[in-house]
Amino acid sequence: MSDTQSTDPFGSFSENGREFVFARFDTPRPWINYAWNSQLLVSVDQRGRGYSLYRDGEGRRTNPIRDRLVYLKDLESGRIWTVGWDPVQMPFEHYHCRHGLGYTVIGCEFEGIHCELRITAAADIPAEIWSLTVNNRGDKPRRIAVYPAVEFDLGGWIPYGTVENYSICRMVGDRLLLALNQSAERPGARNHAWFSSNLKPDHYETRKREFLGGPYSSLANPMGVSAPRLTDTGSATEDFIGAFQYQLDLVPGGVWEGFFSAGVCHDEAEAVSFAGKTNAATFALGMDAATQRTSSFDRAEMELPDPVWTRFFNVWAKQQLAFLGDFTRVYLTGFRDSLQDAQALCAYAPEQARRSIITTLQHQYHDGSAMRGWCPDDHHKYADGGVWLAFTIGEYLRETGDFPFLKEQVAFKDEGSAMVCEHLLRALDWFRANLGERGLPKMHFGDWNDSLNIGREGRGESVWLGMALVAAFKETAAIAERINEHSIAAKCRTDAATMEANLEKHAWDGEWYLRGFADDGSPVGGTSDAEGSIFAEPQSWAILAGLNPDRWEQVSGSVDRRLRTPYGLLVCNPPFTHEQKRLGRISTMPAGWGENGSSYCHVTAFQFVADCLRRDGDAALASLESILPFNPALPTSESWLEPYAFTNMFRGPGHPRPGATFKGWTTGTVPWALRGLTHFLIGVRPEFDGLRIDPALPSTWNTVRIRRTFRDHVFEIQIMNHAAGAGATEVRLTIDGRGYPGNLIALDGLNPGTHQVLAEIHPVSIANHPSPGTMS
Repeated sequence: MSDTQSTDPFGSFSENGREFVFARFDTPRPWINYAWNSQLLVSVDQRGRGYSLYRDGEGRRTNPIRDRLVYLKDLESGRIWTVGWDPVQMPFEHYHCRHGLGYTVIGCEFEGIHCELRITAAADIPAEIWSLTVNNRGDKPRRIAVYPAVEFDLGGWIPYGTVENYSICRMVGDRLLLALNQSAERPGARNHAWFSSNLKPDHYETRKREFLGGPYSSLANPMGVSAPRLTDTGSATEDFIGAFQYQLDLVPGGVWEGFFSAGVCHDEAEAVSFAGKTNAATFALGMDAATQRTSSFDRAEMELPDPVWTRFFNVWAKQQLAFLGDFTRVYLTGFRDSLQDAQALCAYAPEQARRSIITTLQHQYHDGSAMRGWCPDDHHKYADGGVWLAFTIGEYLRETGDFPFLKEQVAFKDEGSAMVCEHLLRALDWFRANLGERGLPKMHFGDWNDSLNIGREGRGESVWLGMALVAAFKETAAIAERINEHSIAAKCRTDAATMEANLEKHAWDGEWYLRGFADDGSPVGGTSDAEGSIFAEPQSWAILAGLNPDRWEQVSGSVDRRLRTPYGLLVCNPPFTHEQKRLGRISTMPAGWGENGSSYCHVTAFQFVADCLRRDGDAALASLESILPFNPALPTSESWLEPYAFTNMFRGPGHPRPGATFKGWTTGTVPWALRGLTHFLIGVRPEFDGLRIDPALPSTWNTVRIRRTFRDHVFEIQIMNHAAGAGATEVRLTIDGRGYPGNLIALDGLNPGTHQVLAEIHPVSIANHPSPGTMS
């Protein structure tokens, strides 16, 4: 493998991978980084621009900041520029930007004046905090004006709390600008925003119209900055800006530094309290908190053949997972999303995963069904929520051995409470009570595929959900056996076998599996369909669920021929070109977008794990590489994607802009890709009683290392591939210098501490080849 990112014209990872260093400011679209604390999410791009989002536990949101800007003006020449180049777009002598883990640093030098802006989230208050320095690197005194500014949003409330009716912005004291939404429609919410500094400004502005210079001016040339001074005026019921003006007289080598913060508050008193923490100590605490959040990343630390892969998966993929663990999909906390994220988080932050499981269970109804999501509440009847419980609970138990967790009481969303294990069993009972005429799960409004709405009348059935349910029954049986609930295990295995039989009888379409059956009984995702004749999800999940192995190669061949692109699998193909009411909103989406034929990274991650389970490491590598943000087959100039964050999809071939993205970061691709890499391609995964070493390495990977913390042990594992290009293989283990039987490192009798493990992959005869792998 080559250093796949070395040729990207827009930037690259630092040597240790903990920063992405920009080479240019004019990226194909703004490339986002996130900083956050428990309450506030801060979005910042390579220009320093972006928003803040506050979300409380009840789902009430405030967007305190729509944008942030820092203008500078030479008071002698009148020239104006912005620290992040845009929006003024004045050419610099020098520009630099580094996206780090929970912070961003942006700097520029223009005519001898160096300015640097550092942005992170405060550790203990709902605010973003900046450090801003201006340095005269020339050989003569300079007079410079600096204008740190935020564009207030105050968005997020219901119509009776509109900004134009209830908003006021004014100076409080001499260094705090307070923007209030005085509506009483959201009692208890943090409706208000503020911007403050540790330094008293010379002047300030709250009126965006005056700052710009009129209704037809822009942030690229604000008249307020061109004018001698800002107006020192409050405002009401209009668009707000919070801008400070400082006049600096800098001798050669002179440095000016200020700290700024912006956030949300309940009232003026809280704003004053928060603003009082705008200082160097609070900034340092925010930076320390961002670093501390990454402290568990080394629980599964890899050394891969490509150094860029190593940096990305050791650092940025984990950072993206940590972000999802705290903020899921930003504008919705999904039941299925939270559980998939938590499943991967078990390896890095098991206590956080445990809390996430409990929070998710609190959004399950007592009949076993589940909400689609919350923050805000989404009561659409998606059928798949409960199927993910078995996978995440099982993973948590394997990672921690914390079986008492199963007896913890957790409330239902509507009424009553039950132990964790009862929540799981009620979910399965709900599925048992919601089977259609073919014995497959009813789909109701949708399943994992949100836009395929083939069961709204209560009769449509989901093939994919049937496969996921097979896997959930098997996983629940394994958990039940482990706690000696043998009758539950037997029932789950019987139900799994029955569902498998129903799937093979009704869902096999000759070369691949159908996607489901619509309310009118017609098949969906088969050769009888001119559009959407094949869907990706059931093909990979037939393997993940362990359906008939004799069909795996045929199914995978159909995927390769019909769905694979250089940048991931299509959700379906051909895409839909006109509305079909039996299918729902998927058929109203533009071709190549979303679930309608885009190259969807999440389904490709499913396929990646399936490729590992059928022991085809080369196919698995190709699947994973196709969705990497630095995929060499899709340059960032074409994808527009940040090279350090997975995206949810690339536009498909049927779209006018094939290969392009619209955003990164928020996607279920992350937990599947990261866990798939560690657990199935490298093949180091937890079991109830030990650590399984079961690699499915591609032929080009000769050596891989992983340092894995597992309960009271640390395993330093080197995997050597002596079977490149061979068919069947076996793994031979040496632990602390001694040969070890089998490939499960049992914890019983193993002293806590660090252990050296050598895993060697050797070819074996077909007769000795183990059966195909399973997802559990």
